[in-house]
Amino acid sequence: SIFPPAGEQAAAPSSTPAAPTTPSAASGKAGLLAFQPSTLKLKPGQTTTIALVVRNATDLYSIPMILHYNPKVIAVEDVRDGGFLSGGTEVVSIFHHEDQKKGESIISAMRQPNSSGVNGSGTLVGIVVKALAPGTSPLAIQEVSAKNPKNKPLAFTTQAATIHVGTP
Repeated sequence: SIFPPAGEQAAAPSSTPAAPTTPSAASGKAGLLAFQPSTLKLKPGQTTTIALVVRNATDLYSIPMILHYNPKVIAVEDVRDGGFLSGGTEVVSIFHHEDQKKGESIISAMRQPNSSGVNGSGTLVGIVVKALAPGTSPLAIQEVSAKNPKNKPLAFTTQAATIHVGTP
């Protein structure tokens, strides 16, 4: 598995689905993963790209994560490089495995071997979503296992997005 054992990654209790959760990690100040926009309205059949942005990253090299959503309301069709990890010059490997029945995407973005990490803020990936049927779906990162080039864990808090699919 690409994720640490459950004991290594505890989430703070949250009172609302949009509240950030704080994974524990060995080093430094936490960065933030958030969706832009955080609320989206679509009609059935409509497709759009929502950005997953990173803020205050320090020495980010690889970032595998699990994304959850309501599979009756939306589908994740593609995951595209957002440019942040490339630093403008590097080729970035994007891995994406979809389990539409479970409403789960396994996504991993990683810099090339022997390259340094990236600092700062920017768009990590663009997630292409298609509205399937009327309803509401969260877009929430359930697990994140960010690492620096030395394979040390980096702390990230996450913020979920909400997608509303209305009647056509």
